This record gives sequence, C-alpha cells and structure tokens, in this order.
Amino acid sequence: MANVVKMRDITFDKSLFDNYLTRTPLDRLICSYNGLPKGVNYMVIGDPGSGKTTIALDVLANITRHYPSARILFVSAEMNHIDLAACVQRYPKFKDIDILFIESDFCGTESTHNLAAIESTLDYGWDSRHRLVPRAARHRPRGRKHPHERRRESAAGYD
Repeated sequence: MANVVKMRDITFDKSLFDNYLTRTPLDRLICSYNGLPKGVNYMVIGDPGSGKTTIALDVLANITRHYPSARILFVSAEMNHIDLAACVQRYPKFKDIDILFIESDFCGTESTHNLAAIESTLDYGWDSRHRLVPRAARHRPRGRKHPHERRRESAAGYD
C-alpha cells in the first residue's frame, strides 16, 4: 500500500490547470470551462475539403501568437509540404507553426510511418499536439476523462 495516497496530500503546480485561450468561439465550444487544456492531444476528423486543416492551424496560430513560449505541434498525415505551403500563402499567420509531416498508407496493409522519427519528435514534450486523420483512417478514439474540470480543482484545493 506504499503507492496509496490521499489526493489532499498531493500538490500540483497551479499552472498545470491553465487553459490556452484561442480567442475564438472554439474556446467555449470545445471545452465548457473555456480554452484548450495543456498537455492534451486533439484529433480532427472529417471529409476532404471540410476545413480541418484551416481550423486547426488557425487555432494553433492564435495560441502561438498569444503564448509565445508554448510548444505546439501540428502533425500532418494527410497534407504534404506543397499543400501546406499553399495554405500558408493564403493565411500568413500559419508560417510560424511547428509541423511534423508523416507519410502513411492508411489503406494499405503496411504502415509507412517512420516510427522512430515520430517518437523522437513527440518525446520533445509538446504542450499541445493536433493531428488530422483522413476519413479512411477513422477509428474509435479512446475516451479519456478530462483532468481539468473546475470541480476537481475545487476538490483538490486549488481555489
């Protein structure tokens, strides 16, 4: 029972529970307590041309502009360098976002991911990662309870 502790005996840095504000209506849409929580992965799924990339990059550009020290990563498995260059031409504020391009044959029998390169990039410790998945690659996302609910903060004594 050495690993059993009471939550009241555990302390956390209060900034762990701060959210990134995108200063868009998405702050209230995505999360009931405003903003995007730190350290959470988001997967945007939709049909080609539905605006997944534009919305995700807009959110990331806003976060990057308002939180310059934030480590934000956009993972693109669907668009290549040329596709995203055209997007940056239309929206210059996207030019400072860190992007990891991965190539994959989602519909084939063998993945062409370079797993070592992806893992080493992700080991850097990003505050937020966003990934777009083509419709053909959809799978049921794992459910995860959100650690940033206000009542949990209150219960843990963060008020």
